[in-house]
Amino acid sequence: MDDMERLLEQNAAHFPYPPTPRLNIPNAHKPTPVLLPRLVMLLLAVVIGSLLLIEPLRASVLDILRIGVIDVLIGEPPPATVLPPESLINLAGEMTLEQASQRLGFTLRLPPEFGLPDHVYLQDADGRAAVLVWLNPDDPHAILLSLYEFAMRGRAYGKLVDVAQNIQVNGQPAAWIGVPHVLQYQAGDNLEERQSFLVEHNVLIWADADGITYRLESEFSMERAVEIAESLR
Repeated sequence: MDDMERLLEQNAAHFPYPPTPRLNIPNAHKPTPVLLPRLVMLLLAVVIGSLLLIEPLRASVLDILRIGVIDVLIGEPPPATVLPPESLINLAGEMTLEQASQRLGFTLRLPPEFGLPDHVYLQDADGRAAVLVWLNPDDPHAILLSLYEFAMRGRAYGKLVDVAQNIQVNGQPAAWIGVPHVLQYQAGDNLEERQSFLVEHNVLIWADADGITYRLESEFSMERAVEIAESLR
């Protein structure tokens, strides 16, 4: 024992310590060892609930809006390298609607008023996805709308946005992004293969009760996009 420990021990012996008050607790109300962990958990729940009311922490908890296989990252800074908008004309993997449905394992749904898509592509995005493209009748080089349909497995895309509206499509959670943002695609778990594209059009994202995720990109308003989404057959 060194000098400091000896000094502390000597002083502690003469330090006045207040007597423990006698608690008159009936036997029926004495805490038991079984209840103590529950009491601790209850206290922790109260503390955590209070912390969630603090605005900065609450904002950080709500930074990720997850819709099906798509993560909408709100407030995430864009990556250093962002590619121009991806052209959906002449993509790789073009096939018929029937072929794409067969490979995906579910029937692709379409908005009836637009008829059959002009192009159908099958893309591998950590779980397969179909990309359906309708061209503008007045300009065959311009896209009227595109509809992505993702299988249930995998997590395919991340969208880096400043603002996203939390809405509903057919009673299911949905996200509306009406500002330019970054669409980020990662091939598997390899971070080195991550690519980021600029998206200039409006995007509606939702998932149905069967777990299929949809992404509708167009220049339509939010109300019109929701109307199209709810018309899929």
